[in-house]
Amino acid sequence: MIATIFVGYDAREDDAAKVAAFSLRRRATCHVKVYALEHRLLRSLGLFTRPWRLDEKGQFWDEHDGRPFSTEFSHSRFLVFKLAQMLHTQGPCMFVDCDWLFQADIEPLMADTLANPDKIGVVNRDRKVDENSTKMDGMVQQNYHRKLWSALFTFMPSPMLAGVFNPDAVNNAPGRELHSFNAMPDDKFWDIDPAWHYIPSLDLPPETVKGCHFSEFSPWLNPEKQSQNPAMFWAWEDERAAYVSALARHNNLCVFDNLGVDLAGV
Repeated sequence: MIATIFVGYDAREDDAAKVAAFSLRRRATCHVKVYALEHRLLRSLGLFTRPWRLDEKGQFWDEHDGRPFSTEFSHSRFLVFKLAQMLHTQGPCMFVDCDWLFQADIEPLMADTLANPDKIGVVNRDRKVDENSTKMDGMVQQNYHRKLWSALFTFMPSPMLAGVFNPDAVNNAPGRELHSFNAMPDDKFWDIDPAWHYIPSLDLPPETVKGCHFSEFSPWLNPEKQSQNPAMFWAWEDERAAYVSALARHNNLCVFDNLGVDLAGV
């Protein structure tokens, strides 16, 4: 089994994205292809054309729906269904935000995904926020249906999913509709073990943390909040140290496969 992983990439969180990819790779017992979902590459390929603007506070604004958003991959994540089709991927796929730490082998999660064709795997949570508040990086918080489902999701490549989330839809649909998976009925989802999407400060710690999502605060943006979850902060720092050590031993170490080259080769 070859699993294809798309990691959301934001230039402001380059280190976080690389640590996330490294933590996933070094625990995976299945073969993985790990791609950084970088909006500049997708724009150069003509797949992503959504116009943005940045205000004086550093807040992203979408020119289509006039709403704020927080990362460079906020909308482009929904192109993964089309990208999987373009890559002729046969195995299970996953998208994950860059602010993640994997602490378990993803092979069982990928096997569960293989067993659920034509459905999207998500951690089903009912998250509500104060829309007057901001995220850990100062970006505006928003409420929408199925909030946080799109932070980590898995799927099997399918013409149906690639058709629903085609580039025209991803580039033009309102952001809330995309993040809510509005086009997908409830019976097109299956439930991932919540241990893969543990959020410190929001969730009670599972018996075993398989994936930690630094959604509320993070070691790289909010080190002053370490006391709120020292175990996860130190786990991330240890993972980063392991990545830096591996990088020192192998000068050509690259945790990401080259999406542009692989797309050109198919």
